[in-house]
Amino acid sequence: MAIVLRQVKGSELTFAEVDGNFQSLFYSASLSGTTLSFYTYDNVLNSEFDLSVIPGFGGIDVQKAATTIVPSATGLNFTGTGVVVTANGSVANVEFTGGGDTYTLSAGTKSGTSVPLNLDAAAGVDSTVNLTEGTGITLTQTSATEITIDSTGGGNFINATALPQNFPGNSPFDNISTGTTFASPGKSFQEMMDLMLYPTLFPNLTNPSLQSVNLSPNGFRETGEQIAAGNLTLSCTFNQGSINPQYTTATNKRSGLPNTYNYTSPASAFVTSVSTTALSNTVANTSTYTVTAGTNSFSVSVNYDIGPQPKDSVGNNFSTPLAAGFNPPGSTSRSITGVYPIFATTVALGTATKQSLRAMGGSVQIGTGVGSAIQLVTESGGGGLKQFIDVPTSWPSSNLDGAQQFSTLSNTFEPADNSTGGQTAAFATWTATNITKTIQGVPNIAYTRYTNNTPTPIGARQIRLINI
Repeated sequence: MAIVLRQVKGSELTFAEVDGNFQSLFYSASLSGTTLSFYTYDNVLNSEFDLSVIPGFGGIDVQKAATTIVPSATGLNFTGTGVVVTANGSVANVEFTGGGDTYTLSAGTKSGTSVPLNLDAAAGVDSTVNLTEGTGITLTQTSATEITIDSTGGGNFINATALPQNFPGNSPFDNISTGTTFASPGKSFQEMMDLMLYPTLFPNLTNPSLQSVNLSPNGFRETGEQIAAGNLTLSCTFNQGSINPQYTTATNKRSGLPNTYNYTSPASAFVTSVSTTALSNTVANTSTYTVTAGTNSFSVSVNYDIGPQPKDSVGNNFSTPLAAGFNPPGSTSRSITGVYPIFATTVALGTATKQSLRAMGGSVQIGTGVGSAIQLVTESGGGGLKQFIDVPTSWPSSNLDGAQQFSTLSNTFEPADNSTGGQTAAFATWTATNITKTIQGVPNIAYTRYTNNTPTPIGARQIRLINI
């Protein structure tokens, strides 16, 4: 119970408060051994203290590493040259300075294959460490403060990589050329062996290209033919080129991946570009495409990213990375040639049968052999009907010079108009007539019909037209 003070309360204390104050006071105390006990007025134990733990009563134990050295010591003495004790009022300051031993290190006289390192202690125990020669090592004590270490030989040359060529290397693989010197610190045995046996090799660099560029359909097509949307396609595959051998280059490709395929086409048949990193791409016509006379050209080029830095066989940079670029469209062009067909009596007299498509005009020989000649049927028994050949008038008349007939006797083509003008002659035995035809649904296409005008029926024969 706490004591109530009048000064704190500010008024007279009650009897209960006075009695409570007296009850809070210790009434008695007792000492049993080193235990001091305190009791209240009603002989109730209030607290107790063990006097043995208080320094000065029984001394203190001096211990080292949990082992008692001096039990119940009543004083401590600090001795030694490294201890300084000073008074700081009622407090003693203890300062430790210095400590340890002093050693002198020196090289001793060589004994056998060892040179000793002597540690001479000023106050402690002396000791010696021996340096011993190993294989190819020579030790020499030149003074108390110096030991010379010489090495002879360079160890074994170990290599698990197959040699790339016979030794020694020949030009251009001469790593150590005439007149080469090696300045200090020179080359290790390993480095010298590498120089002699492993010349620096360089990769072959092949630039990227477009391959497998295909247009479908292609070649000769009839002028005016309409190709439905989706049926005219241009496909290509991009080749990134190569770095061969790759050595330590990040990739064996000369260029980076493609990023855009660019297309050119008549009448905007194809889209102009496709963004993709795929190595192949195909486009198709987006609407009906009409074949025009002559060359219908379609082309593709590819934009590609920068390539990796090529490395040589020892990991150094070789040449430079291929810059980002594109392939010229002209080198990857494919085409359709629009032509008008030739017709002839190759099935029956009086019937104009369409022939296989051929190039028109220019210095082109129509039919280069028996298989490509026009196979006209015989006029015998035809009731006066004659052989004829229908040629588009747009064929340059100045270049269409005549007809030749295959001779089974000479096994060559000879003039087919009874002329003696050599292998080419005018249409002396043919009558030219202007007619029109409907080609691919387009009417009134101008043609010239060449009709045999010899009075005697002509048998079946192979005819080819001549352009010079």
